[in-house]
Amino acid sequence: MKRLILCMLVLASIAFGDNFDEGMKAIKNGEYKKAFELFQKSCDLGDRRGCANLGYMYQNGEGVKQDYSKA
Repeated sequence: MKRLILCMLVLASIAFGDNFDEGMKAIKNGEYKKAFELFQKSCDLGDRRGCANLGYMYQNGEGVKQDYSKA
């Protein structure tokens, strides 16, 4: 059982990191729409970093229409 939980945690961290890291690369390249989509996936998987970046993007209108209530 402990192995299963450990495997699930490792897989989750890989999934979080991939979407988040790719989102950060997209931001650096000015690809805001792509970054938004990747951060959304990351947030949907429970990665708080992705959720925080979505809030920032909504607050500043980067890649999406500015929306303070969603931010």
